[in-house]
Amino acid sequence: MIEIKTLYKKSINGELCNQLAELLEEGFPEDSARLWLLRFNLWWFSNPALDENTPIAWILVDENNAISGFRGNIPVNYTYADKRLKGSASTSWYIKSEIRGDIRSQMFYKQLEQTDVDLFIATTPIPPVKRRLLGVGFKEIKARHPVRNYGIITNFGLQCHQLSAVLSGTLSRKRGISRILLTFVVKMLHNCPVLHPRKSIKNSKDEMLSKYNIKECDDVDVFMKYFYGDKINNSISISRDKSNLEWLFFSDSVKALLERTVNLVHDDSGEISGYFVYDIQESKSIKSLRIREINLKKYNRETINRILKYSKYLAKANACAKIYITAIISDNMLSAYFDRKILLKIGVDNLGCILFRDGCVNGIDPYVAFTPSDFDPDKGVI
Repeated sequence: MIEIKTLYKKSINGELCNQLAELLEEGFPEDSARLWLLRFNLWWFSNPALDENTPIAWILVDENNAISGFRGNIPVNYTYADKRLKGSASTSWYIKSEIRGDIRSQMFYKQLEQTDVDLFIATTPIPPVKRRLLGVGFKEIKARHPVRNYGIITNFGLQCHQLSAVLSGTLSRKRGISRILLTFVVKMLHNCPVLHPRKSIKNSKDEMLSKYNIKECDDVDVFMKYFYGDKINNSISISRDKSNLEWLFFSDSVKALLERTVNLVHDDSGEISGYFVYDIQESKSIKSLRIREINLKKYNRETINRILKYSKYLAKANACAKIYITAIISDNMLSAYFDRKILLKIGVDNLGCILFRDGCVNGIDPYVAFTPSDFDPDKGVI
């Protein structure tokens, strides 16, 4: 008989973490068990919003304590005005394919059984899960400004892999000699090694930082001055609590998992004009540099060009096969410039599904005021 078991921080140990990591590696093959262990460390062991009474996950176990399902829970604190809201972000829902029946639905509803949560978050739901979320009261949050995902390919090997994926999609429709030829091409491209950029580079990192007027920031107090510089007033966003910002941007656990770096951008006069944040992420197939946010007081081509050039240097220095940029762009001229500068782009409309508990925010419509951030839990970040 299979049952749902609730996990708390006090009940977790190294052996159980290893079992969960192996299960999730099976469910999400691109990510290794080592990466899942680093995620657990960030979600649960260094998270300042987690207390002893907050569930960290729900798992499916049988009479022999074998684990066949997982749904994680990441607590995070938000604020609106002077009120703190407790958020719950579900993450990494995986159940082995042989499991059937009502147990799947029961596991889905476990997150909503938390009575002390003000805000339920699901930022990466696949279509079937999204339909179920909307059915229980969640609402989709739309972007106020255009959101685009931009990609810059940095080596020939990755282009081969992506072309292979495209051709594979047309293979089933081919017949005869064309199918034989296409099969051969796909196999050759698929086996093409990802040619990492050479690691011997002309300039050191310090020289490039100086050249592009950029300085790394590792002080949460300095960063807080600019993080909220042009955020929408009276919005519910990632917590203004210093401990949460320090956790998401500067903690040892986030650096171990994502090699996250915050950079302050200076203008020609030496004044700080804003910041950008990047991660270096590694899956089983490729390594990539991801720019999580660019937030500047004033957008101009020169500044954006310096950020892009420095990012290409970083990608080369860290053997990254691609640069990935998620940009929420409120400046129409900047949007047009990005569209011309970067050929590979995907528009994004839905920013996730959210459910507020009734009465937790009064006087406004919280679904209108809520401003999702790329640093919210489980938006591909943690």
